[in-house]
Amino acid sequence: MNRMRAKIISFAVHFLTASGIVCGFMALLAALQAQWVETFSWLGVALILDAIDGPLSRWVAVKTHLPRFSGERLDLIVDYFNYVAVPAFIVLRSPLLPEPLRFTGAAMILMTSLYHFADRNSKSGDGYFIGFPAIWNIVVFYLIVFAATPLMATALLFLFALLTFVPLHWMHPVRARKPRLLNIAIALAWFAAAAATLLGDLKPGALTQAVLIAVVVYVIALSLMRSLIGPKFSDHLTGKQTGD
Repeated sequence: MNRMRAKIISFAVHFLTASGIVCGFMALLAALQAQWVETFSWLGVALILDAIDGPLSRWVAVKTHLPRFSGERLDLIVDYFNYVAVPAFIVLRSPLLPEPLRFTGAAMILMTSLYHFADRNSKSGDGYFIGFPAIWNIVVFYLIVFAATPLMATALLFLFALLTFVPLHWMHPVRARKPRLLNIAIALAWFAAAAATLLGDLKPGALTQAVLIAVVVYVIALSLMRSLIGPKFSDHLTGKQTGD
């Protein structure tokens, strides 16, 4: 009975992961109608599901109870749809880029992200992504919220596409080992600010804008420090001294 119960719970975790693609599909339908608040609301729900399914999977030991089904492969499929395909469609449908460049921008997002998803060494041992981690849902959200000009949006999209192939280390808000608690607190603050932005019809107030910007500055600063200092970066954060 305990074994069967473990399998049922494991299937439930897989179902939770898989439900993220339904959220992405709902976001796609909303983007088709240029309903951007609804679009990013569904992508936000998908992001929350993605944040909790990994820890749940490890806690339940899904790999042990359902060895035939790969949670990692399932997660990659859902993530590519939600983090890449839907944002690429937003670029195609929205006025972010000049009209002649919209298809090119969408295709660039789709194709460069394949490199990241196929890269076997896309994560470091201390929980950082190597190369831009294809979080196009976040990039497009910021471009729309902060009303980027077509020139600025085009330049930033091409910059992030290029950074896919540059081996900088990018912080993962949950998996980066240190300072993990601070990272999680920062991530929660970002979720609160993003929710306030959605409730405000994508027109955040001054305080919400400050939080959104501060989180980006924090993530970039931490990522650059990890890239420059190397694997001993965690020791520098805690003041731990290591021998050469």
